[in-house]
Amino acid sequence: MFGLVFAGATLVLAKPSLTERELCYQMNDSDASHILTDPQNAPKALKLRSTLKLKRMFLMGEAPEFESVHGLSGLDENSYEEVEVPDPKNTIVVLSYTSGTTGLPKGVEVSHYGFVAHLHTSKNCLSSEDTDVLLAWNPITHASGFLFTMMAACTGSTCVVTSPALSFEKFVDLVNEHNVTTIASFPGRLQYVVNEMKRSGVRLDSIRKINVGGSVVSEALANGIRSVFENLRCLRNLYAMSESCGIVCSPAPNEINVGHLGYPAPMVELKFLDIDTGVKVGPHTPAELYFRIPSCMRGYYGRPEETAQFMDADGWCRSGDVAYYDEEGKVYFVERLKEMIR
Repeated sequence: MFGLVFAGATLVLAKPSLTERELCYQMNDSDASHILTDPQNAPKALKLRSTLKLKRMFLMGEAPEFESVHGLSGLDENSYEEVEVPDPKNTIVVLSYTSGTTGLPKGVEVSHYGFVAHLHTSKNCLSSEDTDVLLAWNPITHASGFLFTMMAACTGSTCVVTSPALSFEKFVDLVNEHNVTTIASFPGRLQYVVNEMKRSGVRLDSIRKINVGGSVVSEALANGIRSVFENLRCLRNLYAMSESCGIVCSPAPNEINVGHLGYPAPMVELKFLDIDTGVKVGPHTPAELYFRIPSCMRGYYGRPEETAQFMDADGWCRSGDVAYYDEEGKVYFVERLKEMIR
């Protein structure tokens, strides 16, 4: 996938769990012209070929009607010519689709400029070291997997790439085999791991850092994580969203704390506006969180009206989240704005 980026293509990230109908919608909405898939999902792609305007289909393997990417490994690397990106802020490197909880999924345009800005922000937030070994088990077709895999490469960390559909036994084997030090995941998956570790009595002493995103970590889950990962020195709940294309808030490095979202990430600006009046509020006053971040999406693909509703002309973005901050500048999540209105 990163080879396609260096070749000048725009990637459209599509989760393998998408149904044929969902995949068809996403490919039509993004004007996708090519498809790259694996043998497991090849039948799904073949069924859609007649209804989509695809130029070519590529497969990570061998199958009729597909071109295998294995043949590309024989190309002379000295013949590679770097593709120039004359306007990095307006050239899209990847489209990452939203979950569609507030309507149809929308394609989030990540520019080359935004992607590089994300790498700089993440490097500082996550305090990655060249001695770290990261287990990359978030899907590479999800924004988190795509962005953090490259971040690990840029910081010199070792990245152990594996399938998202990882059994607990395989998870344990990989952690022990490679002495994994760092994992990044969603609360639901971590809860599963904690439950299995308690049930089996397994110890994973090499893991020292856990970064959690996607939703708020409950106190019960945080206590469970601390109880089973005995050598843990960093547990943080990161705040980000598809549209930010990067970390908005992060606790301090090497901190075990999920009671708050931490501080604005490097190069990030925040403001808290009263939900009714739009006036800035002071500390300890719940209000809607707005942010401005250099990695922010260019816009929703083909949706200028929705883009304008999310982001104003000055680059300030509506998070749709209610939060507050304290005198030290730490940010605390309250709830989603739409849930409060209900």
